[in-house]
Amino acid sequence: MSRGFTVAELVTVLAIVAVLAAVALPLVLASLPGYRLRAAARELVIDFKKAKVEAIKRNRDVLIVFSPNPAVNPHPANEPHADYVLCVDADRSSVCDANEERIARVAMPRDVRLTAPNFSNTNTCGYDPRGMPWRNRWGRVDVATADDSRSHRISLSRNGAVRLQ
Repeated sequence: MSRGFTVAELVTVLAIVAVLAAVALPLVLASLPGYRLRAAARELVIDFKKAKVEAIKRNRDVLIVFSPNPAVNPHPANEPHADYVLCVDADRSSVCDANEERIARVAMPRDVRLTAPNFSNTNTCGYDPRGMPWRNRWGRVDVATADDSRSHRISLSRNGAVRLQ
């Protein structure tokens, strides 16, 4: 009694696996931008909460400074990524100076755009030492896929709560 596979059986199994991969791969690739968008939006919400905790813990203003993508569609491949920085504003200058501690710097994935930060018409928000929005700057920031097919809005309320929509 032989305990092996014939070449015909192996070729048949490989053909079935190849057909399944050919069907599944486009579906997986099409869903990746949505997964990256959702992950980037969740990470931004976590970083808002981290900024609030750090502001209270350090008894200092903690800023979130956004550098959004320019309003170009479609985005060129060589365009710099959008990003944001969390920093401790120790000198209360309202900017993240080179000598101030940076808690985090986060670059958005290439296929995720950071658009329309609107915090009293600036790209800066954060928390004061009481955990309230820094200088009463509450508002929103939007993240979207590169083709604008999906988006999420992260809003900072007047009482300092952050919400993913």
